Amino acid sequence: MADPVRIITFNIHDYVRVKLSPDALLLWKQEAEELRTAYPQDANAYPDTPRLDADGYYRDQLYKIMHLIGPLCVIAGFPIENCEILLEIKP
Repeated sequence: MADPVRIITFNIHDYVRVKLSPDALLLWKQEAEELRTAYPQDANAYPDTPRLDADGYYRDQLYKIMHLIGPLCVIAGFPIENCEILLEIKP
């Protein structure tokens, strides 16, 4: 008999934590530079490097991360180290 499946609700706008690959970090920096150029009045909102926690994880909404790493998601592409996403489940 198969193990029962536990289903949880997770919204694409909820926050997740990932370890970005070097290629994904480069893409993040390029996008931040483009945003600073396009919106100079908000340049401080787009830092040069992503904020990482003590364990090296980047935290953002899932849809934003999907938008960022989409171009890197190809066969044999690994934009997220170990392909792991840590979900923040609300109590």
